[in-house]
Amino acid sequence: MTPAPPRGPRTAGPWLSGMAALLLAGQAWSAPTAGARAEMRGTALESGTRRPLTGAVATLHADSERGAHYLTSTDPAGRFVFQGLPPGSYSLEVSLAGYRTARKDGLDVRPPFRSIIEVLLLPGPDDDGAGVPAPVAPGSEGAGASPAAASLTVTLTDPEQRPVPEGQVVLVSLQAKGERRVGRSDEQGRLEFEALPAQRYRLTASAPGFLTVRTERLTLGGETRARVAVTLTPFPLEFGGNLEDLLPPEEPLPPERRDAVPGGLSSH
Repeated sequence: MTPAPPRGPRTAGPWLSGMAALLLAGQAWSAPTAGARAEMRGTALESGTRRPLTGAVATLHADSERGAHYLTSTDPAGRFVFQGLPPGSYSLEVSLAGYRTARKDGLDVRPPFRSIIEVLLLPGPDDDGAGVPAPVAPGSEGAGASPAAASLTVTLTDPEQRPVPEGQVVLVSLQAKGERRVGRSDEQGRLEFEALPAQRYRLTASAPGFLTVRTERLTLGGETRARVAVTLTPFPLEFGGNLEDLLPPEEPLPPERRDAVPGGLSSH
């Protein structure tokens, strides 16, 4: 009787190989850990022509975190990016002189996914209510009542999330005419403004070598502490349009006080 040939190593069947592939795929993608951050990228285009818009200001408001705002500007390709975003729902506004402000609400941001947004701006006057006084914080209404005060922390970074020191931030109240605060960022790109009334403000952030970011839609509603994260876009070395279009309109500023220190503020 001829002995049976020795058995070789067992091989996995097709279903087992499929399971192994699924397990390997599961190792490649894992659920986001606590504290994970997300990213939003977008493009601002002129409606109709789809021409990229350079220097448009993108403002992101966190719906789930009151008092959290993010600002940046578009590059020569009309692109903008927000990094390090906590998961949640956001509202996006994109504005540029000579165009109507575009707004998108209910944008869901979830790590590890990247949100891609396209914004079309219509030429024409901005009728989004810029300069309208902000609502007074709850509980501060009534004769002789003063709006609740808040503190504001501003951080300036470049697109690589590196701090931008010695950047200037000008905060102008759109209710109290002529009332403005001026401060410069410290080595960590931070500065703080204290005792701010609950109002609507114009915020202008600038630094050498970067496009100036300006928004008139910063509303402080009496939060204990609000924060604005500004990502400054490098000034384009090659730009086919008029460079003057990338500069903010000039406005007179009082001389800065000598006792102002980096990271602090001065009142004017």
